[in-house]
Amino acid sequence: MINLESDLRELYWNNAEIIDVITILIETIRIQNGRIQRRKIIDLTQKMQKMLSRLSLCFEVLQQNGLSWTMLDLQDTLEKIEETQNVQDDILMADYYEILLLPALEELQCVIIGMNIHLKKEEWFENNLNVLKEHDRELYHALVNFTGENFRKNCEYLVEPSSGGYYTLALQEKGKKKYLHSNRNPLSEARAFARREYRVEQDNYILVGMGMGYIMHEMLALYPEMKLVVIEPDLTIIYMALQYADWTAELERIELCWDPDWTRTRELLMEDLRLVIFRPEISHIEEMAIQQQLITIAARQDGIDDQVWEFYHNTKENIRFCDHYIDELAEQIMGKDVVIVAGGPSLDRNVTLLKSRPNDVKVIAVGTVYKLLLKLGIKIDYVIVSDCQIFSQIEGIENEQVPLLILATADRRISRCYRGPKYLVCQEGYAMAAEYARSKGHQCYTGGGSVSTLALDVAIRLKAASIAFIGLEQDACMPVIDATEGGAMKKGFQIMKLKEYLEICGSKGDR
Repeated sequence: MINLESDLRELYWNNAEIIDVITILIETIRIQNGRIQRRKIIDLTQKMQKMLSRLSLCFEVLQQNGLSWTMLDLQDTLEKIEETQNVQDDILMADYYEILLLPALEELQCVIIGMNIHLKKEEWFENNLNVLKEHDRELYHALVNFTGENFRKNCEYLVEPSSGGYYTLALQEKGKKKYLHSNRNPLSEARAFARREYRVEQDNYILVGMGMGYIMHEMLALYPEMKLVVIEPDLTIIYMALQYADWTAELERIELCWDPDWTRTRELLMEDLRLVIFRPEISHIEEMAIQQQLITIAARQDGIDDQVWEFYHNTKENIRFCDHYIDELAEQIMGKDVVIVAGGPSLDRNVTLLKSRPNDVKVIAVGTVYKLLLKLGIKIDYVIVSDCQIFSQIEGIENEQVPLLILATADRRISRCYRGPKYLVCQEGYAMAAEYARSKGHQCYTGGGSVSTLALDVAIRLKAASIAFIGLEQDACMPVIDATEGGAMKKGFQIMKLKEYLEICGSKGDR
């Protein structure tokens, strides 16, 4: 019985590897990467030979425990796959792997699980601890002395095998059960997430949330030389991850940080690291302020990721079609009083006062009010635009000659079609734009999430004497006036009517 249990355990983990290789092979065939496809077929063939020899030793007992297919059935499936390979029908081959072979191998895993044998290998935890002992003594001792008392109160940690064999983890808390990983193939899921987060230009990463370890494994597979710091505030999750898989190779290459008070995380966020958030763990974080911050950051990252190609093409075209850079306007704005006109509610009350403003007052209008100000006959010094899909803001007025300040990632159709002067604005936080600006000796600007705050940053960096605006919030070293004449008061802002502000500006005389 001991030998049988050992054989079944080895068969189970051999089969888990095969299922994952087949999953990769199917993906590779579907994206038509012949080089990786050939490599994976060789890998799969070797693993299948090893698995089949072990399967033959256990097959009778597996059938007695409910395995529905025979060795002849399996042989027939393999022959069908071989035939598609011989005639080079890759499409049908991928279908056979997915429709015929994968379900059979997943059934095999299910039968072994149902036999209630001990599948976890005891040497995994010991080997993982031996690596940690050399790299992090504090974490090593915490895990060696780990007991049930370390479990978080009112939380149950449920480790379960997935269909493919690798373990998933569910957390039962607040009356809800939530899985951290796929019940089908956790490695495949982690692989997709790692590909999404990986950036060719970035070498350094911080992963918040270890889970069962699959994401760190797949990220290192993409770039073995990356610097990866894995943050996990819950010691129990680290304990579970090291119990149920061999992560010795990964632990040699990463910094695993148990950070219950988030001190190390705060330090790391000051460094040049790409933040990767393992979202299924967010709701498990006890500190509500940190939980909310991570939710906000994740949502922002999702928005950027959704527009990554749009950002790239917009930046490429805006660099091409903008004749000037925003820094060239420094002499025109330095020492001047600036009014930033956004689409706030005060426009209807006082915007016409801008018609009689002193000549020395500069007006920066956001794109949404460009057409309105033209219609009202108000002189505009600059218009600023920043969003990805905003061509309608200049559609029909492409021949106007008001200088346009265009954020690098803004709608490329604007720079392509507008006939007036165009000034490029490159932002911090977007590598392609920032690198271009630095290569030309230009400064970068901070958008802050809205075109209004971008306009404010432009005025600040170009050293305006003072700034009046509607509905903006940002610290500045010069006087900043809220001329909204309504709405919420903002701490640290001078409240002043636009008429009063313009009168003060006029009393200064030309500078």
